[in-house]
Amino acid sequence: MSKIVIVDDEPLIANGLKKLINQSNYPLEVVSVFYSSKKALEYCSTHTVDVILTDINMPELNGLELIRLLKEKNPTLEAIILTGFGSYSYAKEAITLGVHHFLEKPIRKFELEETLRKVLIKTEKNKIEQQLFIKEQIERFLSNSDCCSWPSELDFPMHLYTYDSTYYPTIYNALEPIIDTYSIISGHIKKTGYFLFSDTFVDTNQVLSLFKELIDKNIFILYSYNLNSESLKNNINQARNYFDRQFYFDEVTIYSQNDIFKQWNPELYTQFQLNFFKALDKRELHLALTLIDQLFIEYKKSLYPVQLVRLQIIDLLETFFKRFPMNKDPLFIDYAPKIMLLNNWKDVHYLVTHAIHLLETALEVENESSIVKKVNLIIEKYYDQEQLSMKWLANTLLFLNPDYVGKVYQQQTGQRFTTRLTNYRIEKAKELLNDNYKVYEVSSMVGFGNSPEYFVQLFKKHVGKTPKQYTIKQKSKQTL
Repeated sequence: MSKIVIVDDEPLIANGLKKLINQSNYPLEVVSVFYSSKKALEYCSTHTVDVILTDINMPELNGLELIRLLKEKNPTLEAIILTGFGSYSYAKEAITLGVHHFLEKPIRKFELEETLRKVLIKTEKNKIEQQLFIKEQIERFLSNSDCCSWPSELDFPMHLYTYDSTYYPTIYNALEPIIDTYSIISGHIKKTGYFLFSDTFVDTNQVLSLFKELIDKNIFILYSYNLNSESLKNNINQARNYFDRQFYFDEVTIYSQNDIFKQWNPELYTQFQLNFFKALDKRELHLALTLIDQLFIEYKKSLYPVQLVRLQIIDLLETFFKRFPMNKDPLFIDYAPKIMLLNNWKDVHYLVTHAIHLLETALEVENESSIVKKVNLIIEKYYDQEQLSMKWLANTLLFLNPDYVGKVYQQQTGQRFTTRLTNYRIEKAKELLNDNYKVYEVSSMVGFGNSPEYFVQLFKKHVGKTPKQYTIKQKSKQTL
C-alpha cells in the first residue's frame, strides 16, 4: 500500500481529491491532507511518503519548491502537480525535478485515476529498485566489503532474524503480508537467510505465530535485537553455525541468539556412557532406556552440537555391539553413515532404543535356553522322586511361575515336560531291568513309588511289552 499526501491551500479542493482517491480502489492510502505547504514539508520530513499531490501556486512555499526540498531527502518520491489554466510555464522547471504528471483544475475523475495508475506503476518500480539497492548494500556490508557502507536509509539499532538460506523462498512467502507494514528487508548471504528492520519492533511471538500458521517445516530461526553495525556482522557470521539445531524440533522454532550461545556440558556423554553400560551389565534394561531418554532431553535442552551428537551415538553403538555380540537386524547395516545423515533427533533416538530392545530379545532367548537346560538337569537328578512335577520344580528349585516354565520348555524343545520325564524314566527302567532288578523295585526306583501297576501299564504303552516280557526278550537275545 503506497502512501500519498495531498497539499492545497483550498480545503474544498484538497478534501475533494481525498474523496476521489478513496473511491478509486487503488492501493493508495491518503495519510494526510494539508492546506499549508510548510506543514506538509514538516510532516514529510519525518514520515515515509511515496507520492505527493500538490498545488503549484501556494503562499509561503510553492509546489515546485516543496517538491525540490522533499526530493533532496527522498529522491524516489513521486509527485503530481495541480495547475490552474495557463500555469504550464512551470512545466519545464517541474520536469527538471523529475515531475512528469500534471492535472489541470478543475480535476476530472478519469484523468485523476489514469494519473494515479501511472504513478503507482512508477512507485512500485521505485520500491523494488530501492529494496534491491538496499539489499545489495547490506549484503556487501555484511560480506566485509570495504567499498560499501551501511545504507543511509536504515538506522541502527537493528532487529535481526537469521535462518538456513535453503528456506529463503518459504520464509519470504510467509513474511510477504507484513514486509511493507514493518519495513522489513529480507535477503540471504553466505548460506544465511535474514530479515531485519529498524523503525518498528515486531514481537517475536507475533512472528512465530505467523510462521507456525504458514510454514509446516522444522526451520530453526535465530533472532537478536538492538544491534549496531559490528554486532550485526558478528551475529550473521555466528548464526550459520547453529542452523542445524532444527534437528531437535518438529516445527518452525525461534530462539534468541543470546540463549543459543550458552555453554553446553562437554562431560554429558561421558557421564551418561558410564551409567548406561553399568545398567546394561546388571541387565537393568528399563533403566538403560530411561537414561537414553534423559540424554536426549539434555541434548535438546542445551541445543547440543548436532554433529557431536551423531558421533557420540555412533561411538555408543560401536561399544554396545562389541560388548553384547548379537545378530543385527538390517537397520544396523552400515549404521554409522546413516546416522551422519539423519536430520531428526527422534530417528537417532529410535536407533539406540531399538538396539536395547534387540538385546532384550537376545537375553530372553538366552534365559529360555537356560531354563530348558536346568529342567533337563532336574529330570536327570530327580527322576526317581515321586513328587517331581512341573509345579514342584518351578516353585521349589527354579522359583519361577510353573505355567511360564512349562510354556518355555515346550516352545524350546517341542515336547511337554511330562513327556520328557516319562521317556527318561522308561529309559532308566530298561537299564534297571537289564540289571535284573525286580519290577516293583524298578517302579519305585524310577519315581512311581507304590504304584507298580501304573508303571507296568505305562511301560507297555511306550515299549510295546510289559516289564516281564521285556526282560524275557532281552535274556533270549543274550542266549542267542
